[in-house]
Amino acid sequence: MPAAPRAIVLSVGTELTEGSIQDSHVRFLAAELSALGFDVRRGMQLPDDAEVFRTELSRAADEADLVIVTGGLGPTTDDLTREVAADLAGAPLEFHPDAWDRILARFAGRAVPESNRKQATAPAGFALLPNANGTAPGFHGTIGRALVAALPGPPGELRPMFLDLVVPLLRDRFALGAAPRVLRGTAFMTPESALEEALRACRR
Repeated sequence: MPAAPRAIVLSVGTELTEGSIQDSHVRFLAAELSALGFDVRRGMQLPDDAEVFRTELSRAADEADLVIVTGGLGPTTDDLTREVAADLAGAPLEFHPDAWDRILARFAGRAVPESNRKQATAPAGFALLPNANGTAPGFHGTIGRALVAALPGPPGELRPMFLDLVVPLLRDRFALGAAPRVLRGTAFMTPESALEEALRACRR
């Protein structure tokens, strides 16, 4: 059988690396990607540090077929996903008027801070992933050998965007086979070493 495509998940946000909030993205995305037939190699939390982020995204794009980036799509100066992805792709940031119109509509007549304009940008040549539940669209494109998909950090925005938009993209892009069948069970009051020996004996 052909090898399963490799995937890496990078969750960006200093609030994650400092332990201020719990990262639920790696668990959700790893489970969903595994069910699709991907070989998830690792999930990492990264601070809002451009150099650290650039190094890890570049490494992931060299090692994997798919890289999912979460977070860093807000309007503030520490939201760096667009800039880092554009730098690695060797592309300028491109403004999308249609995305800006959706942001204005979401504010429903209220004053929109000028800083929100950056949420309507993406690396040139990357396609937007419209956000039906927030202001920040995601985007996807190629860096190195990998398809890179950037998703917003709030779970209420990330999960529907992944399920509704990214999953169909992955099914179209990759030759995904059936995920391996896994039998799961729970053992109580049994040492791990003894359980391993018992399971090894069952395979003989």
